[in-house]
Amino acid sequence: MSAVPIVGEIYNPPGYLPPFTQPGGIGTPTFPSQSVGELTSFWIGPFCGHGFNELEVRSATVAGVQMAVLCCPVCNMCFRLIPYANIQLEQNWILFP
Repeated sequence: MSAVPIVGEIYNPPGYLPPFTQPGGIGTPTFPSQSVGELTSFWIGPFCGHGFNELEVRSATVAGVQMAVLCCPVCNMCFRLIPYANIQLEQNWILFP
C-alpha cells in the first residue's frame, strides 16, 4: 500500500492504518469481505466487493496534478482518479451531480 493513490489498491494516505488487507495484491479483493446479506446496497466495489451507498471522495496530488480520489467507504480501495479540472465533464456526472 502506498501514500500515492493507485487504482485497484487500498489508498493509504500518511497516518492511516487500514483495518483491511489486500493479500492478492493490486486489483484483488480485500480481507475481510462482507457477507451476502450485507451487500444490499446501491454500489458494489469493482475490486474489493464491498457494498455501499455513497463513494468516499478524497483529495491527493499525483504528479503535480490535484485529483479527486474515489474510494470504497468501507476499505478505502481506490476505484478511480479524476483530475479536478475534469470533474464537470459529462462522463463524471453520475458521480458528481
